[in-house]
Amino acid sequence: GYEQFEGVLVNDGPISMNTPGAAGALCSTVPDLLSWTTALRSGRVVTAESYEQMTTSARLNDGSSTVYGFGLGVRTLGEHIRISHTGGINGFSTVMAHYPGADLDIVILSNTASRTPADMEQTIAAWALGVTSADMN
Repeated sequence: GYEQFEGVLVNDGPISMNTPGAAGALCSTVPDLLSWTTALRSGRVVTAESYEQMTTSARLNDGSSTVYGFGLGVRTLGEHIRISHTGGINGFSTVMAHYPGADLDIVILSNTASRTPADMEQTIAAWALGVTSADMN
């Protein structure tokens, strides 16, 4: 993994896998993550009821809604529901997004620790879904 230092890509600092625990040390590919998200929503990993909880915005004690279900982000891009998860650790950044109304999946893996994959995903989704910047929220 890499980071930018004074405009140059350099090896990112090492990190002990004891630090992130279960939040790190995963190895995957884009096709594997596409298979995973398909299996997740098709009932092969969790029940339909559990997946519904994962993709429903949680409510706080004051009644306000969050942008997170039980493990997945729940947002919109224009009028399109976006179910997603991002990740990152020293030198690596990822995003996996599903737009159920359009049956669109986007997965981006990067070996630089930047927000670029999330920005790229939103740009690709907007293009694929015909969402203009005026429609974005």
